[in-house]
Amino acid sequence: MQKPLRLSIAMATFNGELYLREQLSSLLAQDRRPDEIIIFDDSSTDRTVDIAYQFKAYAPFDIRIFTGSTRVGYEKNFERAIRECTGDIIFLCDQDDYWYPKKMLVIERHFIEHEWIMGVVHDLDLADSHLKPTGEKLTNYFRSAGTLGHNCKSLVAGCGTAFRSTLRDLVMPIPELNYGHDRWIHIVLQSTNTRFVELQPLQLFRRHETNTSTLPKNNYLSFLFNLESATKDSASFISIYTHQAQVYRVLWDRLNKIGPQGLAAINPLISFRRTFNGLHRILVSYDSRIHLLSLTRLKRMPLALTMLFRGDYRHFQGIKSFLKDLIR
Repeated sequence: MQKPLRLSIAMATFNGELYLREQLSSLLAQDRRPDEIIIFDDSSTDRTVDIAYQFKAYAPFDIRIFTGSTRVGYEKNFERAIRECTGDIIFLCDQDDYWYPKKMLVIERHFIEHEWIMGVVHDLDLADSHLKPTGEKLTNYFRSAGTLGHNCKSLVAGCGTAFRSTLRDLVMPIPELNYGHDRWIHIVLQSTNTRFVELQPLQLFRRHETNTSTLPKNNYLSFLFNLESATKDSASFISIYTHQAQVYRVLWDRLNKIGPQGLAAINPLISFRRTFNGLHRILVSYDSRIHLLSLTRLKRMPLALTMLFRGDYRHFQGIKSFLKDLIR
């Protein structure tokens, strides 16, 4: 019989006094409460830390609060919180959302029932700055933009993510590539084929002017965001894909460094060869597309067809990416 899992919450805070109380109250109301909450504050200048200590005084579970002496930004602040977690499962938590009572219980069951799962991401109900639901889900946004992808590839929400603590050996430190801690963690999960998507929304995702997320806050901005993306020139995409390839190369280097034994220590169910070969194919695809976009439009067809038949475009947006490469 599997021993009970210990659940940790890693929360990064910064000047969050307007919304922090509501988020903390939702953690207290969980059907399956956490075993610990790690709060790492990034040198707030408001009452955020005071609110955290007030909560610690009456919360029925362990809370450890850390305050940084200098600002490091949200990525490194989350990294500091993740490092301090002692649980088997680490839940990432923003300071301004609201978790439904069943969230931790639902996520815990996935980890208990399926040992191959190293990380879970769930859908989110979007809300305005007053936490009033908009009636939209996060997956609806990506689906309407046509970018959701196979197995909801674009559903990369840090606040809706939980992962096994053993994954830290591959995740940490978070690369200093201005890529986002959450996107990096999901790259690792997707590359190791250990990510599970829970399509049930398990929290409210508050949208306001000080969000660190770049997700547009209403349908009009969503339209402008999609239009801007569609009209980028080849040079812009070369820059984007070069950056993305850098991220995959960091993972490639780490995988080579830890080797089969190191990966087995993280989870013996992960195939080193499959992961290694998969990363190689991804890097080939990115290198090919970067080269293709450097060519004139008339010279792209042979390479684009080779990429299409080789299956390279599955790492992007499939046939849509193929067609865009021919006309961009």
